Amino acid sequence: MLDSQTDTSGSIQAWAANLASISGQLQSQDSAVAGILQKGPGAADEVRALFDRVRPTLPIVLANLVSIGEVAVTYQPSLEQLLVLLPQGTAVTQAVGIAKRNTKQDYMGDYLVFNLNLLLPALPAPLPLPPQQLPPPCTTGFLPAQQQRVPTFVDYPDRPAGDVYCRVPQDAPFNVRGARNLPCETVPGKRAPTVKMCESNQYYVPLNDGYNWKGDPNATLSGQPVPQLPPGSPPAQAAPPPGPAPPPIAAGEYDPATGTYVGPDGRVYTQSNLARSATEEQTWQTMLLPPAGR
Repeated sequence: MLDSQTDTSGSIQAWAANLASISGQLQSQDSAVAGILQKGPGAADEVRALFDRVRPTLPIVLANLVSIGEVAVTYQPSLEQLLVLLPQGTAVTQAVGIAKRNTKQDYMGDYLVFNLNLLLPALPAPLPLPPQQLPPPCTTGFLPAQQQRVPTFVDYPDRPAGDVYCRVPQDAPFNVRGARNLPCETVPGKRAPTVKMCESNQYYVPLNDGYNWKGDPNATLSGQPVPQLPPGSPPAQAAPPPGPAPPPIAAGEYDPATGTYVGPDGRVYTQSNLARSATEEQTWQTMLLPPAGR
């Protein structure tokens, strides 16, 4: 036994040095250790109470995290591409604002130019042809013009149910980076606007070939709704029948000499400011006001 103590004397000295170091640190940090001993039970109680409060919702949160993990694994190539493009996009955005640096004018512009591609006739034509933008804007699949909101409105109503995107053929030159050409991660070689369409046996069907001169830009006669409802959605409810027509606006002629006229009830009325001899000011505002003295 004494021989073993002699053989392991180096290890015993190292253990004693480590123990002395730990003891010295505990002695120098006595206030911190005392604080842990004093506040530790209360912190443990708070943690236990927190777990008790989140116990009903914690399984749901964990299940959502599992779903997010599955989506992240499926879309790993897309996430990697996003991480590659995001720094470059940030650098481009910062470069646009360089024009504002060290400027003294009131208007500080950006290095941003909106250039339009114009198609002009190569040969002189009998009639002047207006320039056309290439490619023309896509209106197929969006709300009709009479249902679009005015940009000056500042409220935020609920968006219409369904998907609104450019619904022309996938090889059309309009909006080629639109939702209809999104690649399906789970089905290589397939492109569709939604994940449900990607993972089903359904394929994208355009509304028309995208040329609005054929009439209805949305081709609603084809039976596809606009906006596009997800599969299994109930059909849209029919609009309620119109109510009773408002009463017609009564109109009648008046005598400009005296200002008298016959009302809808058959009685004769006089409005003095309609006569030529009226002393009151005759403006369009006075026509909306009741006559004085009545």
